[in-house]
Amino acid sequence: MVKIDVKDKKILYQLELDAMQSYSSISKKVGLSREVVNYRIKRLERLGVIDRYVTILNTKKAGYSSFKWYIQFENVDDSKLREIINEFKKHPYCVWIQTCTGRWDLIIVLFVLSPTHFKEITSYFFARYNKYMRETNFIIELGVYHFKKKYIWGEKSSLKKTPYFGGEPEKVKLGKEEIKILIQLCENPKQNIVDIMGKTDLSIDVIKNRLKKMKNNGLIQGSRVEINNAKLGFESYKILLKTKFISKEKEQLFLNYLNHNKNVCDVIHCIGNWDMEINIDVRNSVEFHNVIMEMKNAFSEIIKGYDPIQLFENYKTNFFPMGEYLLKNSNLPIKTHRSPLN
Repeated sequence: MVKIDVKDKKILYQLELDAMQSYSSISKKVGLSREVVNYRIKRLERLGVIDRYVTILNTKKAGYSSFKWYIQFENVDDSKLREIINEFKKHPYCVWIQTCTGRWDLIIVLFVLSPTHFKEITSYFFARYNKYMRETNFIIELGVYHFKKKYIWGEKSSLKKTPYFGGEPEKVKLGKEEIKILIQLCENPKQNIVDIMGKTDLSIDVIKNRLKKMKNNGLIQGSRVEINNAKLGFESYKILLKTKFISKEKEQLFLNYLNHNKNVCDVIHCIGNWDMEINIDVRNSVEFHNVIMEMKNAFSEIIKGYDPIQLFENYKTNFFPMGEYLLKNSNLPIKTHRSPLN
């Protein structure tokens, strides 16, 4: 387990608020020199505490919906599992890959343009790996709230300032300029405008203009650091929650409660075999049990049932994995974009 001090926590907190901000900006907020901030961040990266940096997009603004695929395998050894994961990693519409234990072994998130588009992708993987899939389940994500890691630094967050994925799909047109910028930001949000200019054929003014536009229309929600919880002695769980019928007011109270719970990291409203997913980081199974019991006691009239799974390794997080594919097919209208199936 890696030991971090108060200054490290302050730096990580700033990176979670905005991974795009400069070392100079962070240094002013944490009371350290720019050189010391740079050294500490590099150290946290080297030790594996910092796993990656992520640009958070609400791609519903560009017409994409989020479908989640849960898979339980059979007759799959480590080699075959790595092969399957690598196939998903290469797919241009695969956003998130996570191994887990419990009822499910692997969770895949896909951003798609329609249910038909989703079926095209799943049919491709079924054709290749169906004999290894003992059970699967599909969930449609309606809305995702990305909360801060309050269990590390104790800061409370406002729902209004929380990065969000959701709403009705819109048709914000993405031109080549926007696509090029999003590719760079989603590969590494810590790049500055000059870095992006050097990797594209865009001018600084065009980049600034497009960035401002995508932030104003809500496509770009922000950026954050992703921390390897295991390095700090934490375990990650997901609660698959079934709820009873509740009013909008009661639902909002429940959401506010989850937002202020120091262990809750993400809340996902969905359609499928369960109604909500709650991501929780805890020190151990005892703390996880206590979080569950407190939630059940406070909202027994809402909770119908739940199924916990433990999360392990994250293999991919990219909110715009389809960027390169879209560039290659940018002469097509967005509604005809489909993923290559072989």
